[in-house]
Amino acid sequence: MDETSLFYQLQPNQTLSNRSVYGQKVSKKRLSVGLCSNFSGQDKIKPIVISNSAKPHCFGKFYNPNFYVDYYSNAKAWMTYSIFTEWVNKS
Repeated sequence: MDETSLFYQLQPNQTLSNRSVYGQKVSKKRLSVGLCSNFSGQDKIKPIVISNSAKPHCFGKFYNPNFYVDYYSNAKAWMTYSIFTEWVNKS
């Protein structure tokens, strides 16, 4: 199991000329992504994505994110004990 956070609206902290960028507020919007497989890679569990919105507006009303990944939501987009156990028992 490997879990990582994806800060999808984070601004770069340097420009192309290697100068630091000042005056921007750091965005904390994130997704937590988890991947899991056995050592040989034969048994792979569907990836998990955790966001802070239960039904993101960008996907529209007919899109089902659980078709591609197991999608969960909580206030801080963190992996919690209840989400982890539900994901493992589901797979």
